[in-house]
Amino acid sequence: MTMLLSAKTSVVVAVDLQGRLLPAIDNGSNVLAQAQRLLRMAALLDVPRISTVHRPEKLGPTEAMVRSLVTHEIEKTTFNACHAGLLDALPSAADDVVIFGCEAHVCLLQTAMGVLMSGRRVWVVEEACGSRHASDKATAMARLRQAGAQIISVEMAGFEWMHDSLDPRFREFQALVKAV
Repeated sequence: MTMLLSAKTSVVVAVDLQGRLLPAIDNGSNVLAQAQRLLRMAALLDVPRISTVHRPEKLGPTEAMVRSLVTHEIEKTTFNACHAGLLDALPSAADDVVIFGCEAHVCLLQTAMGVLMSGRRVWVVEEACGSRHASDKATAMARLRQAGAQIISVEMAGFEWMHDSLDPRFREFQALVKAV
Protein backbone atom coordinates (compact mmCIF):
# COMPACT_ATOMS: atom_id res chain seq x y z
CA MET A 1 0.00 0.00 0.00
CA THR A 2 1.47 3.34 -1.05
CA MET A 3 1.11 6.15 1.44
CA LEU A 4 1.76 9.83 0.95
CA LEU A 5 1.53 12.59 3.49
CA SER A 6 -1.19 15.22 3.36
CA ALA A 7 -1.02 18.56 5.14
CA LYS A 8 -4.69 18.10 6.06
CA THR A 9 -4.08 14.90 8.05
CA SER A 10 -0.62 15.65 9.48
CA VAL A 11 0.73 17.01 12.73
CA VAL A 12 4.40 17.68 13.44
CA VAL A 13 5.96 16.64 16.75
CA ALA A 14 9.42 18.00 17.64
CA VAL A 15 10.91 15.95 20.48
CA ASP A 16 13.23 17.55 23.03
CA LEU A 17 15.19 19.98 20.85
CA GLN A 18 16.64 21.66 23.92
CA GLY A 19 19.50 24.11 24.31
CA ARG A 20 21.58 22.11 26.77
CA LEU A 21 21.02 18.79 25.00
CA LEU A 22 21.77 19.76 21.39
CA PRO A 23 25.53 20.44 21.83
CA ALA A 24 25.97 16.81 22.97
CA ILE A 25 24.16 15.41 19.91
CA ASP A 26 26.23 14.00 17.05
CA ASN A 27 25.94 16.57 14.22
CA GLY A 28 23.56 18.51 16.45
CA SER A 29 23.77 21.76 14.49
CA ASN A 30 22.56 19.99 11.32
CA VAL A 31 19.79 18.19 13.24
CA LEU A 32 18.60 21.58 14.50
CA ALA A 33 18.87 23.22 11.05
CA GLN A 34 16.82 20.44 9.43
CA ALA A 35 14.24 20.56 12.23
CA GLN A 36 13.83 24.31 11.76
CA ARG A 37 13.51 23.92 7.99
CA LEU A 38 10.79 21.28 8.41
CA LEU A 39 8.95 23.40 10.99
CA ARG A 40 9.01 26.38 8.61
CA MET A 41 7.56 24.24 5.82
CA ALA A 42 4.86 22.96 8.16
CA ALA A 43 4.01 26.49 9.29
CA LEU A 44 3.79 27.71 5.68
CA LEU A 45 1.40 24.87 4.84
CA ASP A 46 -0.70 25.20 8.02
CA VAL A 47 0.35 21.86 9.52
CA PRO A 48 -0.10 21.93 13.34
CA ARG A 49 3.20 21.86 15.26
CA ILE A 50 3.81 20.50 18.79
CA SER A 51 7.05 20.24 20.73
CA THR A 52 8.01 18.31 23.81
CA VAL A 53 10.48 19.47 26.42
CA HIS A 54 12.12 16.99 28.80
CA ARG A 55 12.89 18.28 32.30
CA PRO A 56 13.65 21.85 31.21
CA GLU A 57 15.06 22.67 34.65
CA LYS A 58 17.90 20.23 33.85
CA LEU A 59 18.17 20.29 30.04
CA GLY A 60 17.08 23.86 29.40
CA PRO A 61 14.09 25.11 27.40
CA THR A 62 13.24 24.19 23.83
CA GLU A 63 15.64 25.93 21.45
CA ALA A 64 14.25 29.45 20.84
CA MET A 65 13.72 29.22 17.07
CA VAL A 66 11.99 25.83 17.42
CA ARG A 67 9.78 27.20 20.17
CA SER A 68 8.79 30.18 18.00
CA LEU A 69 7.62 27.79 15.25
CA VAL A 70 5.42 25.47 17.33
CA THR A 71 1.84 26.04 18.38
CA HIS A 72 1.84 23.91 21.55
CA GLU A 73 4.46 22.56 23.94
CA ILE A 74 4.27 19.60 26.32
CA GLU A 75 6.57 19.46 29.34
CA LYS A 76 7.46 15.95 30.43
CA THR A 77 9.54 13.77 32.73
CA THR A 78 8.72 10.46 31.01
CA PHE A 79 10.72 9.42 27.98
CA ASN A 80 7.53 8.58 26.06
CA ALA A 81 5.64 11.86 25.56
CA CYS A 82 2.41 9.89 25.11
CA HIS A 83 2.49 9.36 28.89
CA ALA A 84 2.59 13.14 29.35
CA GLY A 85 -0.51 13.93 27.29
CA LEU A 86 0.81 13.99 23.72
CA LEU A 87 -1.98 11.81 22.33
CA ASP A 88 -4.61 14.13 23.85
CA ALA A 89 -2.86 17.14 22.30
CA LEU A 90 -2.91 15.73 18.75
CA PRO A 91 -5.63 17.21 16.52
CA SER A 92 -8.44 14.73 15.92
CA ALA A 93 -7.88 14.85 12.14
CA ALA A 94 -4.17 14.05 12.54
CA ASP A 95 -3.80 10.45 11.42
CA ASP A 96 -0.20 11.13 10.32
CA VAL A 97 2.35 12.09 12.97
CA VAL A 98 5.56 13.50 11.51
CA ILE A 99 8.11 13.23 14.29
CA PHE A 100 11.77 14.11 14.83
CA GLY A 101 14.15 15.18 17.57
CA CYS A 102 16.41 13.87 20.31
CA GLU A 103 17.57 11.50 21.49
CA ALA A 104 16.58 9.21 18.66
CA HIS A 105 17.08 6.01 20.64
CA VAL A 106 15.33 7.21 23.81
CA CYS A 107 12.59 9.88 23.86
CA LEU A 108 12.04 9.99 20.09
CA LEU A 109 11.87 6.20 19.80
CA GLN A 110 9.60 5.68 22.81
CA THR A 111 7.27 8.50 21.76
CA ALA A 112 7.07 7.23 18.18
CA MET A 113 6.32 3.71 19.45
CA GLY A 114 3.57 5.11 21.68
CA VAL A 115 2.02 6.95 18.73
CA LEU A 116 2.21 3.79 16.60
CA MET A 117 0.44 1.84 19.35
CA SER A 118 -2.35 4.45 19.30
CA GLY A 119 -3.13 3.44 15.71
CA ARG A 120 -1.78 6.53 13.96
CA ARG A 121 0.75 6.45 11.14
CA VAL A 122 4.24 7.61 12.12
CA TRP A 123 6.69 9.34 9.79
CA VAL A 124 10.20 9.80 11.26
CA VAL A 125 12.24 12.58 9.66
CA GLU A 126 15.67 10.95 9.81
CA GLU A 127 17.88 13.97 9.12
CA ALA A 128 16.14 15.96 11.88
CA CYS A 129 16.79 13.24 14.49
CA GLY A 130 19.89 12.86 16.60
CA SER A 131 21.58 10.95 19.38
CA ARG A 132 24.88 11.45 21.15
CA HIS A 133 26.25 8.47 19.21
CA ALA A 134 25.56 7.86 15.51
CA SER A 135 25.23 4.12 16.16
CA ASP A 136 22.35 4.71 18.58
CA LYS A 137 20.53 6.82 15.98
CA ALA A 138 21.05 4.18 13.29
CA THR A 139 19.74 1.45 15.59
CA ALA A 140 16.70 3.57 16.46
CA MET A 141 15.89 4.20 12.77
CA ALA A 142 16.13 0.46 12.02
CA ARG A 143 13.91 -0.44 14.96
CA LEU A 144 11.33 2.22 14.07
CA ARG A 145 11.22 1.04 10.46
CA GLN A 146 10.75 -2.55 11.65
CA ALA A 147 7.90 -1.39 13.92
CA GLY A 148 6.06 0.17 10.98
CA ALA A 149 7.20 3.79 10.97
CA GLN A 150 8.03 5.40 7.64
CA ILE A 151 11.55 6.88 7.60
CA ILE A 152 11.53 10.05 5.48
CA SER A 153 13.50 13.23 4.78
CA VAL A 154 12.58 16.88 5.25
CA GLU A 155 12.01 17.34 1.53
CA MET A 156 9.87 14.21 1.25
CA ALA A 157 7.53 15.57 3.92
CA GLY A 158 7.52 19.07 2.46
CA PHE A 159 6.84 18.09 -1.14
CA GLU A 160 4.12 15.64 -0.14
CA TRP A 161 2.43 18.37 1.93
CA MET A 162 2.85 20.89 -0.91
CA HIS A 163 1.33 18.44 -3.41
CA ASP A 164 1.11 20.88 -6.36
CA SER A 165 3.62 23.31 -7.86
CA LEU A 166 0.72 25.59 -8.82
CA ASP A 167 -0.04 26.22 -5.13
CA PRO A 168 0.40 29.99 -4.56
CA ARG A 169 2.79 29.20 -1.66
CA PHE A 170 5.13 27.18 -3.87
CA ARG A 171 7.67 29.96 -4.44
CA GLU A 172 8.04 30.53 -0.70
CA PHE A 173 8.20 26.75 -0.17
CA GLN A 174 10.91 26.44 -2.82
CA ALA A 175 13.01 28.99 -0.94
CA LEU A 176 12.81 26.74 2.15
CA VAL A 177 13.88 23.75 0.07
CA LYS A 178 16.92 25.65 -1.17
CA ALA A 179 17.81 26.95 2.31
CA VAL A 180 20.10 24.03 3.10
